[in-house]
Amino acid sequence: MDPSLALFYSWIIRTREELFAYTASLPSEIYTREHPDFAYGSVRNIQAHVANCYLVWVGQRGLGMERDQIAFEAASVPDAEAMRIKFAQVDRIVEKACRVFEQPDVSFELVRPGRDRLQKRVWAESPRIYPWAG
Repeated sequence: MDPSLALFYSWIIRTREELFAYTASLPSEIYTREHPDFAYGSVRNIQAHVANCYLVWVGQRGLGMERDQIAFEAASVPDAEAMRIKFAQVDRIVEKACRVFEQPDVSFELVRPGRDRLQKRVWAESPRIYPWAG
C-alpha cells in the first residue's frame, strides 16, 4: 500500500486529538446534548458516526471483521474520554489495514440488501488522486 496513506492518517490522528482536547473540556451533558440542528443530533453522535464509518468500511468491509464486534451505539459513549477509547480501536484497525492491504484500488462488489430490491454497486479502480505518487 502507498506509504503516504499512513502519514496522512497520522495527520488525521493529530487533528482529531485537537478536537478531543476541546470536547474533553465540555461537561458530559453538553457533549451529549441533542440539538435538532446538528447532523446526528449531538457532538458525541457525530463523532460516533465518523468512528463507525471507519469501523464498518475498513474493519468490516475491508478486513472482514464482524460488524457486531466493532461497531457501537453512540449512546454507549458517555463522554469525550470514552470516545477517545473508541477512536483508539479505529486507529488500530486502520493501522492493520495499512499493513494488510496491498492494492487499495482493486475493484470489488458491494451488495446491500435494499429497501425494495438488492442494490448492487461495483466500485471500479479509481484514478490516482496524486499523480506525482507514481
